[in-house]
Amino acid sequence: MEFLLQKERGWIVADQPGSCTKRTCIRGGIVYQPNGRFAPSDVWIRDGNIEQVGEGEPRDPGPPPNVIDAAGHLVVPGLINAHFHSHGVLSRGSFHGAPLELWSLRAAAGRARLDPEEVYTTCQLACFEVLRLGVSTLLDHTYFSGEQLDACVQAYADAGLRVNIAPCLSDRTYPETLPLTGGETALMSQWKEKAPDPEHLLQMCESLVQRWHGAENGRVRIMAGASAPHRCSETLLTGLAGLASRHQLGIHTHLLETRVQAITAREFYGCGMTMYLDKVGLLGPRSSLAHGIWLTPEELSLIRSRQATVVHNPFSNVFLGSGVAPVTAMRRAGIHVALGTDGPNCGGSLNLFEAMRWAIGLQRLNDVDHEQWLSSSDALEMLWRGGAEALALGDEIGGIASGRKADL
Repeated sequence: MEFLLQKERGWIVADQPGSCTKRTCIRGGIVYQPNGRFAPSDVWIRDGNIEQVGEGEPRDPGPPPNVIDAAGHLVVPGLINAHFHSHGVLSRGSFHGAPLELWSLRAAAGRARLDPEEVYTTCQLACFEVLRLGVSTLLDHTYFSGEQLDACVQAYADAGLRVNIAPCLSDRTYPETLPLTGGETALMSQWKEKAPDPEHLLQMCESLVQRWHGAENGRVRIMAGASAPHRCSETLLTGLAGLASRHQLGIHTHLLETRVQAITAREFYGCGMTMYLDKVGLLGPRSSLAHGIWLTPEELSLIRSRQATVVHNPFSNVFLGSGVAPVTAMRRAGIHVALGTDGPNCGGSLNLFEAMRWAIGLQRLNDVDHEQWLSSSDALEMLWRGGAEALALGDEIGGIASGRKADL
């Protein structure tokens, strides 16, 4: 988001997007530094990008700046929510008391049959909420499709947010995603839902890329999105890998959110779910993997070698009883870890400060060595550096330095 900043009620908040086309100097604020510390500094912005951080005017002559007095204020990068579901906005608080495999059946009703206008309103509500909480960038892993997707993207474009849209694609019916026994298989044979055609889903994504990828001066980007490996046929997964390769897209999927999914991988593929994801070409530096609660040490090693990012969603993991992600082990292995709130219908809040508190607290249940506990600085690094990596925007957002976007 290209912000012009102003002081309001003790905060520095966003004004209208696109207003930073001239020169702006945010003067005298306490600025988040690349080393993770805070220090007094000036931030110069030109044409939506950070021109200089530090005292004194830039060498390059330009128009007189619009000066914002930030004395007494923190100046930080815009917050990055690296895993969110817009389709859960209207069903917040509706379903509880069930693990993911049962909860997801109920949650599907909350997004059923919304028309494009309703989808637009849903996403605008999300925009209003996150902007008030300091979020400038979202990764929306949305189940909306067709005209719904266009309405969803338009809502973000109109709000001025920076957004990565990763359609949450699946071409398997619910029973086909579970490691069922004989009796269970017979029961589920009565399931009436038909699976979507993978070629149709791939064409929908190709069209979405053509219409929206790079729109709004680069604020809108499309990612290759799979609901989860076991919810997709190999045809769909390899097709998404090809789509990502052709257009240099980021990749986003759920991965090993529950113990059942870890069992499913062994039953379906005879290997870990991460190994299978690698086999179909969806594991690499531009891949972000939501949850990763049940990753094995071997899978952590593979993720590190492929330079992928894991997105930690601490509260939804608790809400659904899925488990505690091994975040300390991930970071110790050198894996980038980002933060997400997950959908409001399973996380309750889009407040990333709450997500950081949960991320710090939960790890203390598993780490007996208090010297290895996550610190607030670690949480901020996950929020900004990890978030930028998850969206394949590591050189553009998540920091305050010359050349980065002025998402502040």
